Amino acid sequence: MMHQINNEYNYMTMELMWCGFPAVHNTDAWAQFGYSYTGNNIDLAAKQLEIAYSAHTNRLEAYKANASVLAWQHSPYNPANQLAWDNLIHARG
Repeated sequence: MMHQINNEYNYMTMELMWCGFPAVHNTDAWAQFGYSYTGNNIDLAAKQLEIAYSAHTNRLEAYKANASVLAWQHSPYNPANQLAWDNLIHARG
């Protein structure tokens, strides 16, 4: 279970998901991935932890597929990311 405050893009969370570990987290940008809860909502965090504990094995293939989508969004090989970096480096709009 990871609890992030002012550290939205903790890539350790993404790496755990990539490896198939059940990541319970409160990273808003990645809310559709893993087992997510909002802010400091301990009740929702506990519910997500229970779901991860009881159902992760049955959801593993879909979980891994979602982790692949997330990893691609941040990949240096993703053409959208390459274009964004190129624009940033060359100060184009």
